[in-house]
Order: sequence, then structure tokens, then C-alpha cells
Amino acid sequence: DRSRGLGDVYKRQIYYRRLRFSAKGGYRMGMHSTYTATHYKDLNIDWQARAVTRHGEDIPLTPQEFALLQVLFDHRGQAVSRGDLLHTAWGYPCIGITRTVDVHIQHLRRKLGLKQEIQTIYRVGYTLS
Repeated sequence: DRSRGLGDVYKRQIYYRRLRFSAKGGYRMGMHSTYTATHYKDLNIDWQARAVTRHGEDIPLTPQEFALLQVLFDHRGQAVSRGDLLHTAWGYPCIGITRTVDVHIQHLRRKLGLKQEIQTIYRVGYTLS
């Protein structure tokens, strides 16, 4: 028997996390699970066209920001960890601490005017109310 190191345990955790989120799938390919268009607050979100408008005016989002919006919208009211957002929205493995998600969340809040709706859950991640 060979002893299992932390690397083996970490690889196993990543494998199961990927397996769990691949069943939900579609985020990175621009597919949204159940909606074609959605009205949320004063925003109109067209998931297939990957476009967001407010009062008829386009709000430009980067592909990364739009993917984050999709994941948060699908998990409204639930806390989503930074690692899960990294993996589900962009396909990145969660390795260590990164501020990438935090910066993109700040951009989403500012662009969409959702400062109160996208909430930070201390030491966990984010939720969309």
C-alpha cells in the first residue's frame, strides 16, 4: 500500500467537485439551464444572446461577467463559494486564494446596479437575492 498524500486528497476533491458541477453544465458554453430571457429588477437578460439591457440600453458585460451572472442567477438565494464560481462559470480549478472572482463581482455590481442584491457571504462566497 502506498500512503496517500495531501495531493491525492486534493485531486479527489477537485474530481468530485467537477463531477458535481458538470451535471449542471452549460455555463462555459453560454447555455442557460431553463430560461431564454429573464426580467430581473430593471434588467432584461437574454441568456441565448448573452445580452443585458436596462430601459432599452445595452449594458456591456465581458464573457466572464456574464458567466458569473448566470451561475448566481441559477443559484439565487444560495451561497456560492468563490471556488465553485471559478470552476462552474469559467472552468478554472480552485487553487489557493484568488481575488479574480471578487474583482469580477465588483464589476457586475457596478455595471448592473446590483450592489444590494449581490451579497458577500463572509468566508463563503456570494449570493444573489
